[in-house]
Amino acid sequence: MKKSKQTLFAQNKPGIRCTWLGMMAVFAICLVSFTPLSAQALFKSGDALGMRLGGGYMFDTEINYQTDIGEENRLEIGFMWREHSGYYYNTSYYGLLVAYQWKWKIEDDGFSWYVGPAAGVGYWNYNWSSRNNGIFFDAGGQVGIEYDFSVTKNVPLTISLDVRPMLGLSGYTGLGWGAGLGVRCKF
Repeated sequence: MKKSKQTLFAQNKPGIRCTWLGMMAVFAICLVSFTPLSAQALFKSGDALGMRLGGGYMFDTEINYQTDIGEENRLEIGFMWREHSGYYYNTSYYGLLVAYQWKWKIEDDGFSWYVGPAAGVGYWNYNWSSRNNGIFFDAGGQVGIEYDFSVTKNVPLTISLDVRPMLGLSGYTGLGWGAGLGVRCKF
């Protein structure tokens, strides 16, 4: 019997159901709760918020936030998820990633590159014929190139392309990597 694509995980446990509609409702409530605050109050100058779309090691999509720590360093925080529904199996991953990055300008025209360590924690679920899920921890790094449109075009937008090799330390173990295209709005 094919399972519904609406239910993400914990299909067999009463009281622990998560649907896309439920996740969107939580996101909308969080967004509305910040509406009275201005973007200036939420973010400092130089912060960026957007998405990283990619594939490879466990995650396809990431809501991403970057904040500068000095002139050449920054912190990147991402909420990641991936879901796949097939005839015989369903897989789901949800996680939080933190990366510390060193950033160097290539030229003064908006191009720069970055590299740094990364660590993640999250929940994974494989649902074949038997239930298999748990918490995972992973560590690795990230290296990429980005273009900042605010430097030359006065548009508060950055586009990046990066790779992120990661080593699963527990839960989902193994070495993997993923490439991603990031689009972020700068404040």
